[in-house]
Amino acid sequence: MKRTFVGWVIAFSAFIGFGPSGPIPKAQANEISVPSGSMEWQYECPAGTSCPTVCKIGANEIFSTANYASVTILQLPKQVFWFRIDTGAKMAEFVLRAEQVNCSISGATLKAARAWEPGSSEPRKQQ
Repeated sequence: MKRTFVGWVIAFSAFIGFGPSGPIPKAQANEISVPSGSMEWQYECPAGTSCPTVCKIGANEIFSTANYASVTILQLPKQVFWFRIDTGAKMAEFVLRAEQVNCSISGATLKAARAWEPGSSEPRKQQ
């Protein structure tokens, strides 16, 4: 009996470890609904170009990178910042709470700067 139980445990462990190798579901959708009162900046770095980027809170560095396709910074209400860095091969995202974040971005092009008006889930219309 004990030998049979151990055999089933090993078989079940192997099944868990070698599950289906299909596409892995994403926890985050590419398009998001941004709360009103938010601000978004999106920078793109031309392919084959180095775009040194450093973001800090005071003197503390949050992140630095030079090789990316795009960087999106969302300033959400209540002093929350959401960073999305797309390297072209991988997406890195993180959220932090801070009163102010300072970023130095060189070589990248500002593709979008949008404000979401209070009471609306759409960006403010350009004037």
